Amino acid sequence: MRVINAGGFHNRNYQVCLTESQALALGRPCGSSVLVRVRRHGPELVRRTWQDEDRLLTAIAGRLGDDPHGRRAGIPQVLHTFPGGSPSIISYAEGSALAQAFPAGTRLPVAVIDQLTDFFARLTSFQRRDLPPLPPQWARSQDSSGFLNGLVAYAQERLADAYWGAFGRLFTALGIASDAMYGFGATLPALHSRPFTLLHTDIHRNNLVLGPNERLQVIDWEHASFGDPVYDLATHLCRTRYPADQEWQMVDAWEQAVKAVSPLHTDGFRRDLPHYLAYERAQSVYPDVIRAALSLGAEIEEATMAAAVRRVQAALAAAAVPLRLVGLPTEQTVRKSLADWARTRGRAPTAAG
Repeated sequence: MRVINAGGFHNRNYQVCLTESQALALGRPCGSSVLVRVRRHGPELVRRTWQDEDRLLTAIAGRLGDDPHGRRAGIPQVLHTFPGGSPSIISYAEGSALAQAFPAGTRLPVAVIDQLTDFFARLTSFQRRDLPPLPPQWARSQDSSGFLNGLVAYAQERLADAYWGAFGRLFTALGIASDAMYGFGATLPALHSRPFTLLHTDIHRNNLVLGPNERLQVIDWEHASFGDPVYDLATHLCRTRYPADQEWQMVDAWEQAVKAVSPLHTDGFRRDLPHYLAYERAQSVYPDVIRAALSLGAEIEEATMAAAVRRVQAALAAAAVPLRLVGLPTEQTVRKSLADWARTRGRAPTAAG
């Protein structure tokens, strides 16, 4: 058994080579590998639409399932679930994370872009009835403004407000007002109406496995959702970190691929995309600051502190415009603020969600 991305925020993953009896029970070849996923428990720092990732994967497998002989991106297959949804056993994606071959900031091959845009286009075929039930009071399809406002409310209430008691002093020291997300929401215009569809919300280089024949598999569906497809594009752009010129090539390719399937899903997207990008940069400051703080133990090592400072400074710089942060704190101020938090609060919960 081999541990994979054991330090992940949401799951602890184990690659298991199947014995003969295990393979027979799961209907897999003897000696093949599967992935056992155990959900981590800790602060919820990312919106979770569905609690049961396995149920979602099972529901969408028919349209996005494995296609080993083709060149279309696929998804993991659920092999076995346990009561409560964790642990779960899913198919193991052979290959390596796209980030290993193409680190952040580097160009992606045309073949990868083609698979990604095709995958985004295929997501638009899903309607609400195709997916597990949504939480109560979910924005109705085509209410793109309601969807984005719901995201803003989540960031304010479930991130800023919920964690203000533990991290408010740190947020304040970094220049983040207690009602910053509400202030951001007040600046948003009405968005174009677009049909809602299935969203992954976290397609980036580490959640894309490049396998045999350069075929992609899209993994880690625990934060999938249902809403405006432009939000999925925005999270992808923010987290994949394309070179500037290729970012706009990706936007053009996304439009062409999605428009060929359903023009309504691209209606007015160029005007609205900047607002979703701004939201993503604004809300990310909360999990990034919290995770940076939680990485510090009672005895702070210099390498750990330096990494935490870099993470916080990057998050503040990205959120500066949408949150109207005035006078970003210096490296020294960030370092002192984190050290003060660690000294007075100690090590908070050990895993960040």
